[in-house]
Amino acid sequence: MTEPDADLYAYQRDELLSRLQKLFDDHAPWVVHGRALLDPDDIARLRQKIRQGYGFSRRERTALTEAGFHVDALFPGR
Repeated sequence: MTEPDADLYAYQRDELLSRLQKLFDDHAPWVVHGRALLDPDDIARLRQKIRQGYGFSRRERTALTEAGFHVDALFPGR
């Protein structure tokens, strides 16, 4: 990856983490296009997996992709 690409993904990773933190604090589901992708418990599990470096379930990957995040680029090897 070139340096601008790394910066782009770092920004997107920060955006994702801050969005998850806000939803976690509000105990709110993640709704995209009028559809709940993850409920508050799923959001808590996803935050934990990101912090600990674990891989994502198919449901979590699908939710992140539908929300507009490129999972393989943001978290290589997961």
